[in-house]
Amino acid sequence: MELATIFRNGPDHRSETSSGADPLRGLKRCQRRSFPAVGAPGISKEEACRTMSRRFQRKEAMRSDHVQVSWDATKSKWQIRIENGEEVIRRHCDAPKNAEDQTLRTVAQKTVEGEGYELDLASLSIHR
Repeated sequence: MELATIFRNGPDHRSETSSGADPLRGLKRCQRRSFPAVGAPGISKEEACRTMSRRFQRKEAMRSDHVQVSWDATKSKWQIRIENGEEVIRRHCDAPKNAEDQTLRTVAQKTVEGEGYELDLASLSIHR
């Protein structure tokens, strides 16, 4: 079953015309989820849901705009900052403070992929 139908009908796959089915049920469920575009100025929840639905249908991975790895002295951990438009995701990793750049690149790549993004190594910067 295609994803747009699931968003429209909900996970129980009921038809819109079946008795008691709410045609907006899938959209309401979609609105409750936390999508990056929801809440951005000028983008409605419905438009964000349609955008995410199209991305899932095409199975395209989102590419981060910039990824920054820096030492967070308050937590004594490396912080990976993933920027994609107005969205910023911060994650910490337990690599030692004297970790080599290649180790930090590998950890950053795994973290970025775990968040559902692709990493362009040219957009990665390490601040010591």
